[in-house]
Amino acid sequence: MQNDDPSSALAALNDSEDRSEFLPHKALIATGLSAAFGAVAAATTGADAILCATAAGFFTIAAGITASVGERRQREFVSCLHNEFHRRSVTPEMLEEKLKSRDENFHELLAEAVVRSSEAKSAERVRRIAHLLTAFIFSPYSPQVEEARVMLEIAGNLFDMDAFVLGRMWDAQHADIERRQGHPELNDIVTSWRKLREAHSEFREDTINSSCARLQSHGLVMRVEPGMGQFDLQTYVCAITDFGIRFYLWCLKDLN
Repeated sequence: MQNDDPSSALAALNDSEDRSEFLPHKALIATGLSAAFGAVAAATTGADAILCATAAGFFTIAAGITASVGERRQREFVSCLHNEFHRRSVTPEMLEEKLKSRDENFHELLAEAVVRSSEAKSAERVRRIAHLLTAFIFSPYSPQVEEARVMLEIAGNLFDMDAFVLGRMWDAQHADIERRQGHPELNDIVTSWRKLREAHSEFREDTINSSCARLQSHGLVMRVEPGMGQFDLQTYVCAITDFGIRFYLWCLKDLN
């Protein structure tokens, strides 16, 4: 369910970034890794470093971490899928019918979603992937497979703060951008950005620049250049893109 209180929504998103819980027996693992890193530092060549790391058990520890985290995220993915299916009142027969109507390329998205969820850094990212995949399965207007794959990748990589920022940008900008068919006027963007800064402290902090840079790297927003003196140098001005709007509607609207 969408949270109408931005501050509460952001707090909930930040709380979901539970990396500190990734590692079972953290103290033991940390001790083993410290010893392995020390062995690597003492090596004289790259080849020798690999031999030292192997002898110190580095690769065994690394495999254990990867397997443990991947298994945890896979369990979360299954749970999130169940929640999505339950929310939509999906029966096995409905799911079978939908999947039978899809081609082989679409079925690759199922495997893609499993891989992305296994690699995700937080439970919230797993939830986005499950929500997005379910939307693809049951919508009659699924995007092209390649774009869907890109969306799954973004859903698994998107920082929770970035999801919050994209959501607020969608609220403030999508109507003008859609009305002008993806080519908004500069004044509209400047006005909307000023309102975002007034409404949300996150948009007045310098961390907004890093957040928007990450969103821009995914093609979800674009940086624009306002007139001289319209903004201080603390924050850039950005606009959500057509792709950003599509991604938000597919992946975040009901979660963010």
